[in-house]
Amino acid sequence: MTKIYNLFIRILARAVDGVLFTFFLLAVFKLANIDFELLGGVVFALVFMLAWVTLEGLLMAYVGTTPGKWLMRVEVRTIKGQSLTKADAFRRSLGLLIIGNAFGLPYLIVVAWLANLVKFLASCATFYDQWGKFKVVQNRVGAIRLVVVIVALAVVIVVGILGDAEPDNPRVQYIPIRARHHIVPLDWLFNK
Repeated sequence: MTKIYNLFIRILARAVDGVLFTFFLLAVFKLANIDFELLGGVVFALVFMLAWVTLEGLLMAYVGTTPGKWLMRVEVRTIKGQSLTKADAFRRSLGLLIIGNAFGLPYLIVVAWLANLVKFLASCATFYDQWGKFKVVQNRVGAIRLVVVIVALAVVIVVGILGDAEPDNPRVQYIPIRARHHIVPLDWLFNK
């Protein structure tokens, strides 16, 4: 049960970081007047992943944590229990990108996630943490903090799904499906 709890907490921490980083990156694109839709999915994904590695590495190197890890009381240490050096922080972020997320490549990312899940459930360590000689320490998370994080993430997901109302008809909702570059109307769901 402890392994599942620790895995759940680590996933929540990663989700918080992902949401915050996505908002940050989109704000930077907006301020720089970059139309990320014109970049295309592959270019945007590459920019996103490289920026994520850089920002996560900087946060881990200079602050010692990321917002998600801080909220969920997750600490990343060397195998000897020491704080990460700057080189360690960037090496872990890069290891996560390469070994943990397979560069975000379709299908391979699922294989990487499943392999790391099996590894984690067997030994409480992922392949990228074992490769980098890191250990992740999970401190106790209070119930209130846990509920607040789960509710906040659920709100972000719901707003993301239902927040794209067509300006002419606010009752018609859309979910952007970027893989095929189509917009799927959800009016059949709301208008019975």
